[in-house]
Amino acid sequence: AFVLALANDGIDSDIDWIQTIATVVAKKAPAEWTDADRDRFHQELFQQVASFQRLVALHADRRALGIDSNAMRLTVTRADGTEYVRLVGVDRAQRDVGEEILDDALARLTDLTGSPARAQQTLLALLGERLLPVPE
Repeated sequence: AFVLALANDGIDSDIDWIQTIATVVAKKAPAEWTDADRDRFHQELFQQVASFQRLVALHADRRALGIDSNAMRLTVTRADGTEYVRLVGVDRAQRDVGEEILDDALARLTDLTGSPARAQQTLLALLGERLLPVPE
């Protein structure tokens, strides 16, 4: 709904367009807002814009690199703020073998950690550490 509101070129004025976006974000027309609605709007707008920017970046990277539509844009952030951002996808020819290897690794980690969720978190943390450069 947010993207459709942004793309709506059938609105006569900028003010009407802004009010339409505000209504979509807040789920209530601005004329009816309370102070709490205004605060919630600002929080939700920030989240919606950030999400939209990430989606735009994903599609731009995917087109520029000619990557499969199943690609994902991953961001790993260290506690010191260091980030690793990469567009990733799995080649269809490698998917089956990759999934078998992943299933085996997760099964082994589940035995070690006692939990499938903890095994997944461990694997993600270890991959994240490998992707990010070691801080100096």
